[in-house]
Order: sequence, then structure tokens, then C-alpha cells
Amino acid sequence: MDFNSLIAQVVDTLGSQITTAQATALLPFVEARLNRIIDHPSRELEARAVPVSDATTLPTDCWRVRDVARDDTADVSLRQMTPDAARTLYGLDNGQYVAYSIQGNSLKLWPIPTASSTDGVIIRYQQTIPALTSSATTNWLIASYPDIYYYGLLVQSEAYITNDERVGMWKAAFDEALSELALDAKRRRYGASPLVAYPYSYA
Repeated sequence: MDFNSLIAQVVDTLGSQITTAQATALLPFVEARLNRIIDHPSRELEARAVPVSDATTLPTDCWRVRDVARDDTADVSLRQMTPDAARTLYGLDNGQYVAYSIQGNSLKLWPIPTASSTDGVIIRYQQTIPALTSSATTNWLIASYPDIYYYGLLVQSEAYITNDERVGMWKAAFDEALSELALDAKRRRYGASPLVAYPYSYA
């Protein structure tokens, strides 16, 4: 399934209750909700950057930061702190950064890197699910879980339909598909082995 077949299937299911244009206009609302509730390894990417002064801009498709590490052989994860806490702890100190804070669409690094620093960072983040359009007709979610898009769009179409007894069935199917996706995400991320806790100290 892709964008075109999704819209066609929804219109076919609802018949005269909805038009192609209306179904298409509702799709961004479905995707906004999916971005808020789906946590899956397929959304996870990483990007490398060399900070300018003490900050670096987050990737434009970043929905949520998962981890930030120094881009060196040690690949040491940095500690996330609030801007106030980091400013209180590090002030205007210079040195190899060990922490970061998120300010708007930027990462601020602490302590402030020295002027000659060329150390980069690895930003591991959760990507905004690529939106479906008539020109970008597919993404990882619809390729692997087309039922989530299908039932989600049917539920969203409730604004245009009246007295359709299938709405409850679509909502239940949508919720079930999301639950199965969450279970699949857990299995992919952690596998079958039990998690083991290790002591960790920040450099």
C-alpha cells in the first residue's frame, strides 16, 4: 500500500460519504497523532555534527532526541541537563564537553568547547514520520503496517460520516494495530535476552 492506494481504499470503503480531496486533507491529522504515540526503532536515526562554538542545530526531521555522544573512539554518551542546571554547574568553563541541554532546535554543550576544538557529536534521535503525499507516496510505516494508516484514516473520517455502525469496529482495529506495533517495537529494541544493568559514570 502507498499514498494513492490508501486514499483509494478509504474512499472505496466509505463510498459517497467522503471524497478523495477530503480523505487527503484528513491524512495530516492522522500523521500528527501517529507521531505523538508511535515509539519504534524504525524511527531512530543518527546524525553527526561539529558544533559551532557551544551549540549545534538539531536535524530538521528530529522529533525527539534519544541520546547524544561525543564523536570519538570512546563514543561517550553525554548527560542531558536543563539549561539552568548546566549553567549553574559549568558556567563559562571551557573543556571537553560532558553534558548537553536542548534549547529550541539546538543542542548546547557543556562545558563550552574551546575555540580550537574540532570534536563532533553523534545525535541519536527519533525521526518525524515522513509525511505521505502525492509525490512522496511511501514511508517505512505504511510499507510495514498499512493497517495503521487505513484504520486511522477511517477513524479520522468520522467527521464526514453519519450513522455508520462500522466506526466502533474501526476504532477497535486501529487501537489493536497500535498495540501490536508497540509490542513489535519492544521485541525489536530489546530482543529476547533480559536487560542487564551496568554501573555507569560520566567522563
